[in-house]
Amino acid sequence: MELTPFTKQCYGKPRRGVIFYFCGWMMPFWVYGPVFIIMSLSGYRVHAYSFAEHYVMEADNKGFLEQLREIIDDVEADVLSFQDQGVKFFAAFGNSIGSELALACSKAITAISAVVLNTMRGSTSEFLWHSPYARVWKSMYKAQGYTEATLYNELRPVEAREYLDRLGRRPILLYFSQADTTSPPHNTELLITALSAEHVQ
Repeated sequence: MELTPFTKQCYGKPRRGVIFYFCGWMMPFWVYGPVFIIMSLSGYRVHAYSFAEHYVMEADNKGFLEQLREIIDDVEADVLSFQDQGVKFFAAFGNSIGSELALACSKAITAISAVVLNTMRGSTSEFLWHSPYARVWKSMYKAQGYTEATLYNELRPVEAREYLDRLGRRPILLYFSQADTTSPPHNTELLITALSAEHVQ
């Protein structure tokens, strides 16, 4: 099956740097409009990404991970282009599942020097297998023959606690709510514990 392209929009000029912003699932760009305006007025160029939602809807790991690789390649090309223009500061911001993409990009691209994660899961596979919100996805994965262990193994490129050593000591700002009923806070705390162990918070 041909890969469905991700969507990308750009705002502002890179007077102070470039922010790569990864939107949440099924959240259109206009939802983030005020955020992008503030970032642009603050002197940042914003490159906003939205991935093809049907990969998540259909529990299609292959398509999702291929799209992640495409996005990482695009971000890396943008970083190199802006570096040639003298830009020195790059940051990755993510919201919800977009936080998983932001963190994966940051692990792959060392030029990204700061990371901001909002409503971040500490383990995608644990969320899909145990969260009441994810029951539909768990049934789809089980129908494909997955166990929690095989799902984790396949999702390693986007599993938050994998490859944390690649972040070095870059600053990470993480927001989550103890009252969140969609992404259980104990799941996010898996990442916080792992970050503390790696001394990269």
